[in-house]
This record gives sequence, C-alpha cells and structure tokens, in this order.
Amino acid sequence: WGAVHSSLRMRVVVTGGSGLVGKAIEHVVKEEGGAKEGEEWIFLSSKDADLIPPVSHPRD
Repeated sequence: WGAVHSSLRMRVVVTGGSGLVGKAIEHVVKEEGGAKEGEEWIFLSSKDADLIPPVSHPRD
C-alpha cells in the first residue's frame, strides 16, 4: 500500500467467527497484535448473518 494509501481503512470480515478457525483468527488479531494499522476486523457468526443465497435457503 505504501505511504500514498496510508489513510485508507480496510474492513476485514471473518465469517464463521464462532467456529474453531474463526476464534483462532480472532485471538491472533486481538490478543497477539495481528491487526495492522488501518484495519477494522469484524467477526460474524451464523447468528449475525446468513450467507446462504435466498434461492437455496431451506426455509423457502
């Protein structure tokens, strides 16, 4: 990114944030300084968002 883009912010969305891998990523980002300057990390579980396309959703 370099100095030209230093003011840009990046959102990183982790789906499956309540699962094994999602929790491990969250730990690294929050507890071990894994986030870089300008990054906003968002952890979502299936309770927060449903990423299944509406056409294939079993409740339809």
